[in-house]
Amino acid sequence: MKGVFGVVLAAGVAFAAASPLLAGSVSGRLIDSSGRPIPGARVRWTAYRTDDLALLDASKGSEPANLGETSTGPDGRFRVVLDKPDLSVAVRISPSGAPSIHLGGPFDSSDDASVDDVHVMAADKVTGRVTDDEGKPVAGARVRIVSADAFSDQEVESFGEAKTGTDGGFTILDAPSGSRTIAVRAP
Repeated sequence: MKGVFGVVLAAGVAFAAASPLLAGSVSGRLIDSSGRPIPGARVRWTAYRTDDLALLDASKGSEPANLGETSTGPDGRFRVVLDKPDLSVAVRISPSGAPSIHLGGPFDSSDDASVDDVHVMAADKVTGRVTDDEGKPVAGARVRIVSADAFSDQEVESFGEAKTGTDGGFTILDAPSGSRTIAVRAP
């Protein structure tokens, strides 16, 4: 009987060691407008949120917790390993000095997803002031400037964001250039 137990135990250990190989993943490559890779960009993933839940989060001024983090390699490539079962995520990429990128997903832990090349948009400086209906400054408002990636068949948004100061003023140094929308939310 010890022999059978040993075989079952060994098989269990081998399966446990192989489990990370069965994990799902999200991979892609980050490039600039000239097609050059962008190394060292921060890549984070969070639990997937439906549009309604994401809007609720934005209204509350909260963001989902990071589930993990990596960065793009010298060739601009990244790979997010989803090693927990029944997990759906969204991915955020933050290159230095450029707009952040949101890959909405959902990306599921049971699949390996490869996204098209992710294009980083040029950054624009945007300044402004948020006031209420009476012209009084709105402090602590979240200002988000968003542009969709015209090159992608997937849900890809480039964005820059900031909070307003006590005078209602804001400056976003890494807002996406080109056609974009501005959203302002305050408690």
